[in-house]
Amino acid sequence: MTMDISDLIRFYKTPLGQIVRDELASFIQQNNAIKGYHLYIGFPFYCIANDQDTNIYLMDRTIGAIHYPSAQHNKVALFDLNAIPLADTSVHKITLCHSLEFAPNPTRFMRELWRILSPEGSIRIIVPNRRSIWSHLDTSPFGQGNPYSMGQLSALAKQCQFDIISKQRGLFTLPHQSWQPTFITQTQRSLMKNIAPKLSGVIVMDLIKRVYCRTLPKERKRLTASESIIRAKVSSFDDRG
Repeated sequence: MTMDISDLIRFYKTPLGQIVRDELASFIQQNNAIKGYHLYIGFPFYCIANDQDTNIYLMDRTIGAIHYPSAQHNKVALFDLNAIPLADTSVHKITLCHSLEFAPNPTRFMRELWRILSPEGSIRIIVPNRRSIWSHLDTSPFGQGNPYSMGQLSALAKQCQFDIISKQRGLFTLPHQSWQPTFITQTQRSLMKNIAPKLSGVIVMDLIKRVYCRTLPKERKRLTASESIIRAKVSSFDDRG
């Protein structure tokens, strides 16, 4: 089963979805004050407090889209994950949420991201953790698509020529739909974070695009010239008067 836009909206309107939204917002809201365009791919909308003029929003055409920030001023476009409709080096920051796990060809998708990202630009990837309970539940958006372990995501990033800046874990709330007091949820979250951090619901990884120039050889070969040739060149130059 593939989750579509109506399923995502329905989930984030539930009490559990609101808890997830609050936890993910801290990752999605970071680095908003940047120079250049900030591209959001996937479904980050419930975690964004304020839309910026430099924000761009793309959603996978197989999932669907919503109007954001409003129907009158929509900034969301549908696209194919294998062909991002943006020019080379046109964005400075990319945030992926509910996106990479749905890519039929993750390597090709990541290379497209590398293409449109400016040199020294960064990507924040939020994906379901393969070890978590969340990734095994069809009723949550994190149980759809292809989840990743930290090692798998690191290998994909290096394969696509990104440098890894940081690795984090998030979403330590257990995926239950029953109502419970806030202090119990917070206690549960704290215990999970300290006792079993590798069972986090999502993995958050920051990458940067490095463009390296070719290094020169350590020793350059110098052409040797005989003394007679040098004298001939100098004399001919002087003779020009």
